[in-house]
Amino acid sequence: MDLMQPPIPSDEPKAPPPPPTSADQPPRKPVGALKKVAAVLVACVSVLYLINPTLGLFELLPDALPVVGNLDEAFFTLALVSALGALGLEIPFLRRR
Repeated sequence: MDLMQPPIPSDEPKAPPPPPTSADQPPRKPVGALKKVAAVLVACVSVLYLINPTLGLFELLPDALPVVGNLDEAFFTLALVSALGALGLEIPFLRRR
């Protein structure tokens, strides 16, 4: 056997690599107690605001204003999603690559 010859390729197909699992992802950093409290407060305020946009008890921007009227609801939706992500809820579109 000549050591300089390249190996002969086999006719067997190679198996595809296994799909990534949660064990392959880096571990999340622990969230501090103050950050958890702030995230819970932001989530609660956001939920209260989003449940109550048309009751008129408190409204930052009136919805009658074109385009700008819905920005407050968009802000509180973003705040709620961010707070849930900070609390450890896996939200697919927030996952960093």
